[in-house]
Amino acid sequence: MLQVQIHVADSTEAAMRTARRGHDELTKLLWPNIIRRNPALASRGPFTLEERMGGKSWIIGTPEQARDTLLEMQSELGFEALVIFPHLPGMRRVETIEQLGRFWADIRPALAARAPAIQPVRPACDTEVCAAGRRGPGESRGGRKLPSPTLAPPTEAQL
Repeated sequence: MLQVQIHVADSTEAAMRTARRGHDELTKLLWPNIIRRNPALASRGPFTLEERMGGKSWIIGTPEQARDTLLEMQSELGFEALVIFPHLPGMRRVETIEQLGRFWADIRPALAARAPAIQPVRPACDTEVCAAGRRGPGESRGGRKLPSPTLAPPTEAQL
């Protein structure tokens, strides 16, 4: 699994300009805990946005740049799951929804096309567990099958 902050805009400069404030605010909040967990970092200042972009923990740029960076990381690391954080401190809800929409339309299709076909594996039911009436994977109370989760964009009501 790969976890990244992501922020896209029509140009790299615009993406960096809008992401910087949220990055700096989040860094101020988290830096004391980072130092506590890794005291060797206490002698340096907090990581800059540019350092985090260079380390690819923050992917900031155009949708095409973000897509290409994630495809490169997918090839290099072979991740099968991706967790993105498209919301930065100071962003309004509508801006976060826009970021999710841009990711869904401009970046996700290329990642999905490269992802290996993964079939969910349903474990065999242990007869003692089934006999005791406990639910198996994908079953609701009463033994009804639950629908398989699908990968669909979130609706505004879900956000």
